Amino acid sequence: MQFIVPPSPLKLIVGDVVVLAMQPDEEIRVQTFYLHIHNGHGDAEADEPIQVRTLAAAKEHAISGIRELLAAEVLNGVMDMTGYIEIADSRGVSVLRVPFVEAVQITCKT
Repeated sequence: MQFIVPPSPLKLIVGDVVVLAMQPDEEIRVQTFYLHIHNGHGDAEADEPIQVRTLAAAKEHAISGIRELLAAEVLNGVMDMTGYIEIADSRGVSVLRVPFVEAVQITCKT
């Protein structure tokens, strides 16, 4: 008997949870989240969701995104720390707010 392994995981959506199966006896549950940016430049609603296993993983994505935004601002000589990323679930309900100030540690000596 020969088994053919699919080139990508099998995907099954169950409510708000996506189940990925690499093998028949293996599943990885992932959730869908949207990362919405709110800062001094305005509000940017996410067009595309991210799919991660936990809310903590979604927060890590948000922190990475904040660091990228702040790095671009620093190149222009500005850093607006008043913003935040709102994490919403697949239904659009806000589940976590990640302030920009949580993404970096700033030390200043004069």
